[in-house]
Amino acid sequence: MDYDELFNKLKVDLKIAAQEYQKLLSVTIVFESKNFKLSKIYNARFYKQNFLHLTGVKTNLSTGEYFKRCLDESISKENILNFPDAYRSTIYKKVKNLKTIFSFFTCELLVQENFTRNTVTCVIATSDGYKTLGFVNTKPYIRPMTLMSRNLLDNNKKVLQITPIIKNN
Repeated sequence: MDYDELFNKLKVDLKIAAQEYQKLLSVTIVFESKNFKLSKIYNARFYKQNFLHLTGVKTNLSTGEYFKRCLDESISKENILNFPDAYRSTIYKKVKNLKTIFSFFTCELLVQENFTRNTVTCVIATSDGYKTLGFVNTKPYIRPMTLMSRNLLDNNKKVLQITPIIKNN
């Protein structure tokens, strides 16, 4: 696949990921368990500003402009500063996982409080066995901070099985 074909595939994938992520902008995802230690309920909200970081892209655009251009496929090669090298690994994996991010919350998930992985620390992290999504606490809501491939929850710490509740805002 040549450079232009590779970029065109990325553009299409970013649009799909942005459309899927956009579904989360109007809902609150609720994680609730009497077995949580820090809080019995975590309310997660998603914001346009978090989409850029979750894709792994480095850009010269603002977070809002990046999201808009992904949605309407007007993103250009010049806007993605780490293409194509990072696309072959980091960006590809993250965007692949973002393309199904809404449906991620429609089934039972593994959830862990006080998640730590290398330099990443999250109030909770969730996994479906294929990807791990970590959240930071920005009271009154938690918001997505990191998206990683595979289940990276720590098996030495308590892992709960929870079906999230999706509430319209």
